[in-house]
Amino acid sequence: MKSLVVICGPTASGKTALVEKLAEYVPVEVISADSRQVYKEMDIGTAKPPKGLMQRLPHHVVDVVSPAEHFSASRFVEMADAVYNDIVARGRVPVLVGGTGLYIRALEFGLCEAPEGDEELRTYLKRRLEEEGRNVLYRQLQEVDPVAARKIPPQDTHRLLRYLEVYILTGRPISAFWEEHRRKLKPRYRMIKVYLDVPFDALTIRIQERCRSMLEKGLLEEVDALVRKYGDKAPGLKTIGYREFVSVIKGVEHVENAFENFVRSTRAYARRQKTWFKKEQGIMCITKEPIVRTLKEIILRSQEEGYIAIP
Repeated sequence: MKSLVVICGPTASGKTALVEKLAEYVPVEVISADSRQVYKEMDIGTAKPPKGLMQRLPHHVVDVVSPAEHFSASRFVEMADAVYNDIVARGRVPVLVGGTGLYIRALEFGLCEAPEGDEELRTYLKRRLEEEGRNVLYRQLQEVDPVAARKIPPQDTHRLLRYLEVYILTGRPISAFWEEHRRKLKPRYRMIKVYLDVPFDALTIRIQERCRSMLEKGLLEEVDALVRKYGDKAPGLKTIGYREFVSVIKGVEHVENAFENFVRSTRAYARRQKTWFKKEQGIMCITKEPIVRTLKEIILRSQEEGYIAIP
């Protein structure tokens, strides 16, 4: 079975710094498990690593789709599998790095066998979304599949429509497909998962500072350019850090109010990430200090258990 080291954790927890340090000891290349960094032209608001770092330390599954496209977990798995094989074939060591827990779990265990989408039904649901609003559809999802509804906020209209679509097509909630998949779980990869466990109070300070830095680096101008090019309804612009400032571009929100919403949304996302990863099995939690000793422990354990074969 394929083996893979995973460095995961909430936003602003220091994953990029850790893998950069790891690269001093092991010839690694990064497979990014970040659902926002897949988008081209979305650099500041997704905290992509600097270009210089990505030249020294290759990052894959970054800048792979237009902001006008939807990107799914199944597409991530397809790309990540291909990248993994290429990295290993070149004698390098792949390391999965990111905070999108669904992507990591999907790569490890695959995805549930829910029915494919129906274009006519999706068009109907989109029309209802425009005419009735997302809250009406979200309440419908809460009635037919409360388990799935609890996993997404009402503003996640892409998954909202998908979950309703599955129920209408099959008469069964998508959470029932999830449960069937869970009972049949068989890993596709042997993973050693390293979780950066930063206390939430410290993480909140980092998030505030990172969000302010993004704004100072030109996040608003980045959003403006993307809205002009792709329109304000592009899937990429519905993600955290972009959707808050689209309202500024449209003239319905003040910058500072949008910034506060940005920080609040990021904190809430980080809390959800921490909850997700704490529930995952096989997680090795580290506080990242002292970093050198921690890295040596990761490398030693990875070598002993066959997750890293250093060329």
